[in-house]
Amino acid sequence: MLYVTGLLEAKVDASERRTAELLAETDAKVEGLQATIENVREDLVRSSQGISELVGQRLAEQRATQAAPFAALRGACSFADVVAALHRARELDLIPEFGVRVPLDNTGWYVHFPTPLEPEAAFLDVRIETGSLRVFVAHRWDPSYSPADLFVHVAEVLQQRRSWDGDQMYEPGQTFAHLADLLEAAFDAQRQGGRRRCGSSKHSRHLITKTTQLGAAGLHGSSPTTG
Repeated sequence: MLYVTGLLEAKVDASERRTAELLAETDAKVEGLQATIENVREDLVRSSQGISELVGQRLAEQRATQAAPFAALRGACSFADVVAALHRARELDLIPEFGVRVPLDNTGWYVHFPTPLEPEAAFLDVRIETGSLRVFVAHRWDPSYSPADLFVHVAEVLQQRRSWDGDQMYEPGQTFAHLADLLEAAFDAQRQGGRRRCGSSKHSRHLITKTTQLGAAGLHGSSPTTG
């Protein structure tokens, strides 16, 4: 009887030890799985962050390429540079079909640039307008005229029309910089979510229209004086 009892106790002890060993092995496996899951989670987070960074980098590169024609207006730009910038702005739906205008520094005049229909337009019908949208001078600008030629011509016409405030007051040099500022402001508004806030890209075009004080009335101003 004692022998049988001892044998049973030995078997129970062995079973308990085996159970304890199995539990320990299970705990170790669970810990290993938890560590693996955590590693996978971290990898997924890093992967997601990596994708976000990559997308952000590519968008930034794309935006820089899109905005390059605007920045080109700040230097010694040409007729082709102005056409390229205006056409790009229209492609991006930043400006209305009737164009934009910017102030002619130290005068009460504005320079109205039409929106070119083609990326290599042969000419631009540039207009000098009053604050009330009255067209005072119109000039067909083409590649044979540099920006300096354009504004010398404008100065000559203004003098002929007795609307000249003196050579010292005439500073057209910032005209294209103002145009660059305007287009870049609309571009930034669109890039930062104008479509989401307003439901369409009209947000950026509204900014352009409001800033330039141009509306449908600008298409029906008084007859221009050609020079």
